[in-house]
Amino acid sequence: MCFIPKDEIIKDLEKNPDFTMDILKTMANSLKKSENSVVNMAQKNVKQRLAETLLNLHSEFKTNQENAINIHLSREDIANIIGTATESAIRLLSDFKKKRNYCI
Repeated sequence: MCFIPKDEIIKDLEKNPDFTMDILKTMANSLKKSENSVVNMAQKNVKQRLAETLLNLHSEFKTNQENAINIHLSREDIANIIGTATESAIRLLSDFKKKRNYCI
């Protein structure tokens, strides 16, 4: 880890408009992700948040031939991601699995 004095950063921002734009874009994207996360927690129910999380994980991580997500997360990890109790996440994952078997 290193420390860059505030004055140096300000000088670089003033001298280099491309650097300034990159910083602004990064900050705007970070703010957008944070806002989306707050909206998801406030407006979507747990089942919707779990479904969206599974879809996001599927699109972010490579899948194998069986269309499984190639990432190892515990049920507790998933519950923490969607902001619910582990027991609720387990129940919903089980419900999704049962419904998937009916659709095949």
